[in-house]
Amino acid sequence: MTEQAWWAKAFDATYVARYGHRSDDAAREEIAGLVPRLRNLSGPILDACCGNGRHLQAMRDAGLDALGFDWSLPLLE
Repeated sequence: MTEQAWWAKAFDATYVARYGHRSDDAAREEIAGLVPRLRNLSGPILDACCGNGRHLQAMRDAGLDALGFDWSLPLLE
């Protein structure tokens, strides 16, 4: 039997329930200080390992052209 990699289990479909305290409001607060600097960049912003997209959506809500990707299909869904 092969043991599942730690990261496959850590970012599976149970992630959102396990970290339910991480809210969209918190994500907006967490990126607020970066938004002025990000606005000065040219081209889209890439959110690598975006998970379920809390920070990605906060950047988009702030008017930034942001794209994300993640390994975890359950989080992307």
